[in-house]
Amino acid sequence: MVFDCKLCGDTSLTRYICVDCNFIKDAINLYSKETVVDVIKRTLVRNKKQQEYKINQILKEKIGNELGDETYIKHLKNTKDIKKEILDKFK
Repeated sequence: MVFDCKLCGDTSLTRYICVDCNFIKDAINLYSKETVVDVIKRTLVRNKKQQEYKINQILKEKIGNELGDETYIKHLKNTKDIKKEILDKFK
C-alpha cells in the first residue's frame, strides 16, 4: 500500500508521514509548536525590509558593481518594472 505524507504530499510505502516531515514533527514535540514556527518565520520568511534589501541587492548585481553609488541611486529611481519582476518571483 502506498501512503501520501500528510504534511508534504510525498509518497511513502510504509508510513503516513515521510522521514523529513517526521523530523519536523519530532522538533515540534521537543521544542513546542510555537518555537518551531517562530524559528521558521525568523529564518525562512522575509519581511518587507528584508524583501527591499534583497531586491536592491539583485538590482545592484543586475546594474553592475562598476557603476558609482550616485549612478546606482539615480538608476534605482527608474527601475519600477525590474522591482515588480523581482517581487513576482518571490510570490
